[in-house]
Amino acid sequence: MGAAQAARRPGVPLIRPALGHAEARALSEAVASGWLGTGVFTRLFEARFSAFAGGGDCVALSSGTAALQLALEAAGARGGAVITTPLTDVATAHAILQAGAEPVFCDVDPERGLLDPAAVAAARTARTRAVVAVHLGGHPCDMDALRKAAGRRAALIEDCCVAVGARYKGRPVGTLGDAGAFSFSRQKAPTALDGGALLVRRPAWRRRVALLSRMGIAGRDAEPRAGDVRVLGWRSRMSDLSAVVGIAQLARWKDLRRSLARQERAYRQALDGHPHLRAAVDAPWATRGLSQFTVRAPGGGGAALTRHLRARGVEAALRTFPCHLYDLYRPWRRRLPNAERLWKELVSLPFSPALTPEETARTAQALREFGG
Repeated sequence: MGAAQAARRPGVPLIRPALGHAEARALSEAVASGWLGTGVFTRLFEARFSAFAGGGDCVALSSGTAALQLALEAAGARGGAVITTPLTDVATAHAILQAGAEPVFCDVDPERGLLDPAAVAAARTARTRAVVAVHLGGHPCDMDALRKAAGRRAALIEDCCVAVGARYKGRPVGTLGDAGAFSFSRQKAPTALDGGALLVRRPAWRRRVALLSRMGIAGRDAEPRAGDVRVLGWRSRMSDLSAVVGIAQLARWKDLRRSLARQERAYRQALDGHPHLRAAVDAPWATRGLSQFTVRAPGGGGAALTRHLRARGVEAALRTFPCHLYDLYRPWRRRLPNAERLWKELVSLPFSPALTPEETARTAQALREFGG
């Protein structure tokens, strides 16, 4: 089939939330309860996600970005420096600025695009308050090496926003550092339509994050008092509407993951032996999370692959433009050759539990047809 004929067929979307009767029923129950803010369902989601993710105190929040920002606030990053990778969604860098800290971008390893522990150790100074480790594409960072590189004084915070289910040496991500931030936006699996969560290991951090996420209001009495508000906070809590969808998705996770694993196998089979494309190669200590599937087109071939797929009705995107190259981050720009090369090679493919076997097969065939 030619590219023009394929493009006229309904396209394969990059994102399609896997929502069904369970989520619709849960939303109806939440609406019928008469309470749409942060309430009993949000607290139930916190308990369910803590158990799902491997433990730790959970605070359900409005987004993964809010989770990162409040983790940095709890870590005392305001006024200091925070080391992270440039090869991430800009939300990671925004969270650092929103927490009143200075971003320090370090280069990544040339193979997987993960934050390089040696670069972190070289960049660490007395002003470093935290290191944000981004589990890019669902592949966990080398957390033991990053813990050593961060030193004793800097907090180690995990960005797990595309890494649900990932493991490092058998241990679940989000429980390896001082805190782990997760996202449940519409393009994620599991999704809560929108929202995020923070897993924390320190009770004091949990109390601080919970306070800041409710506008800094400490009092809950009927009559307000002057001492109820002593710090600046934000309205950053997850709503019950998001929470009930998240609870339903966690209950369905085995089925959702089975669908994602089927898609991953189909894509890897299409890429096996491909002369111009490569599937990700995982480290021996890593279990990748199934929130994204990224294919690599070496030699800067990502743009050509994206055009090829879109011409065949398959949505695809270069998703990891380096943060330090955005105009906003010009003051913190420096030469980071690995990140500046890799982003041009990494293409995100359609990857969702709601994709049909026919859509997956169509994407796999389009990959096979790519000629570089």
